[in-house]
Amino acid sequence: MKKLLLVFALTMILPMQANARVREYSFTPSIPVLEDKSSDGWIAGQVDQVSFDYKLPCDPSLSPYSAIVVQGFERMDLLTRNEDGERDVSIAYPRMAEFCVVIAMPKSGIVTNEDYKAEKRRTWWLTEGTVDRYGYTIRDEDEEIAATINLLKLAKQALGKPTYIVIGNDSGVLAEKVIMKLDETNEVNIIAGFIYVDKDTGEFTLYNSDQTKWESKDH
Repeated sequence: MKKLLLVFALTMILPMQANARVREYSFTPSIPVLEDKSSDGWIAGQVDQVSFDYKLPCDPSLSPYSAIVVQGFERMDLLTRNEDGERDVSIAYPRMAEFCVVIAMPKSGIVTNEDYKAEKRRTWWLTEGTVDRYGYTIRDEDEEIAATINLLKLAKQALGKPTYIVIGNDSGVLAEKVIMKLDETNEVNIIAGFIYVDKDTGEFTLYNSDQTKWESKDH
């Protein structure tokens, strides 16, 4: 039942994010160059071959919950006009920090367009994958889903507080698959709900599994 409530609410808000989807271009990607986010206060983490970055805005014992960003599988966000990605959920990170929320997100790398060097994109991953003969890393969606679930479990266990999925730049496509997998394995109670980010204002809304919600704009 919890999964049904979450997916139903998720389906309701997806149309609100339709204009956030990145337009498609002719794109021949280079090999991603790993981003170092340490200058922005992010800490690199790795547990059981799951690689991620996280940020502790204050004393972790004071944090009300953790927010795990699910950015999507094999997604590439256009950076040509916006360094953070086109309408990126990162706009909400400073606002989350005001509430002492612990944030974790996948590793990321910058990819250039071999056909048009001025164009850059950001791609995301949690798993190591396997490298093919051309030097590209091949990842499996099921493994990314499993890695996301492992990260959710880790956050809940390490912090001892509720953990939420943040609807990422893919407008919830991968997040819904993660929720469905949690329901399939009877582990949906790992998450307290999910977070929707207003990519215009940076405010965010918590949709709880008990059908209640909390909005940052009211606090």
